[in-house]
Amino acid sequence: MLLSFLDYQNISEVKEICDKLVSLKKRIISGDVDDPYIEYESIQDRFERVRIHALANNDSTLADSQRVFNDYFRLFCNLAKFKQCLLNKDYRASWNSLQDCMNNAVFVGRFTPVGRRLDIPDVIELLEDYECLYPYSLFFSSEFVIAKSHCSICGKSMQSPQCLHRRGQLYYGEVAVEIVDEIKEFQAVSLVKNPENKKCVIESLDGKPISFDMLKEFLDMNFPWLQRFSITKKTERRINPDIIMTGRNSPCTCGSGIKFKKCCGKDMYYDHVHYMVTPGEPVNFIM
Repeated sequence: MLLSFLDYQNISEVKEICDKLVSLKKRIISGDVDDPYIEYESIQDRFERVRIHALANNDSTLADSQRVFNDYFRLFCNLAKFKQCLLNKDYRASWNSLQDCMNNAVFVGRFTPVGRRLDIPDVIELLEDYECLYPYSLFFSSEFVIAKSHCSICGKSMQSPQCLHRRGQLYYGEVAVEIVDEIKEFQAVSLVKNPENKKCVIESLDGKPISFDMLKEFLDMNFPWLQRFSITKKTERRINPDIIMTGRNSPCTCGSGIKFKKCCGKDMYYDHVHYMVTPGEPVNFIM
C-alpha cells in the first residue's frame, strides 16, 4: 500500500503529502522536534481530497493506500513527539508516544507486504531498543462481555450475517471497527506481559514509584538517538564510602554501641549497577 500511494504522484495532493513527509523526516534527523505534528496538520485537507478523488473514480487502491499512508505519516509525527518527550524528561508520556509509533507501524505493516515497508522495519527495531530502557514489564488488561455493538461502516452487528465487513479490514479507505454500545458484564482486570495495549502500565511497585534510572543513564550518554543499540547490565560489588571502617568486633563507628559487624558492617558492601551500550546501525529514513 505504501508504494501504491507513491505511484499516484501525478495527483498534486499526493505529491504535496510526500513533500511534507520528507520535510518532517529531515527535521527529525536534524533534531528539530518542536511542534511534531505541524506538517501533518497542514496537509489533512489533502488527504481528504485524495479520498474524495478515489471515491469519485471508484479507485479502491487509492482510497486504501491514502489511509495506510496517513498512518505512515503519523508514525514519524509520533516519533518526533517521542523525542520531544525525552528532551522534556516526561518519561511517562514518552512511553505513550513510543506505543503510538508501534501502533502506526503495525497498522501499516498489516496492509503492506514484507520487503515493501520502506523504513518501517528499521524504525520498529530502534523503538524496540528503546522499550528495553523502560521499567515496564507488566500491564493491565480488562476483560468484559459485550452486550451490544455495531460495525463502524454499515451500522449492523458484526456478528450478524447482514454485516459483510471484517474487523480491521479496509473498505475504500475506512477501517471496519466494532463499536461497543453496551457492556453486559465487567469480568476482571488481569496483569499480562504482552497485551495489545501497552499504555495501561503499573505506575508503582510495593508502594514506590517506578524508576526510570536506566533510561536516564542512557540519555545522559548523549548517544545518537536515531542509532540502534543494545544494553548490557553489569553489577559490581562495592564498598559503601559512607561507612567508617573498624574491626569487626569493635564498637561501631556510628556510635550505636553495637559491634561493627552487627551494625553498619552489615551494609559495608552494596551492588552498583551500570549499563554498557553497544552501538548498532543507524536508522536511515527513505526520502
